[in-house]
Amino acid sequence: TLSYLLQAYKPSLSSDLIETNTMLFSDVLNKDYDDYQNNKREIDAILRRIYRSHNNTLFISEKSSCRNMLI
Repeated sequence: TLSYLLQAYKPSLSSDLIETNTMLFSDVLNKDYDDYQNNKREIDAILRRIYRSHNNTLFISEKSSCRNMLI
């Protein structure tokens, strides 16, 4: 999927660059996942507070502009 997205973003990227970026993104995503699993209780508590304080959504905005969206 990441390789496909990179190709869609910049079709002229060489396959070596796409593979390198895909591995880099995979490493980052795996580290984020591990960090989340190791700190799940604290992170979930924060997300619950954000959810409750933003009209039961994780979409965070101020006036009409979106600052961040948590998925």
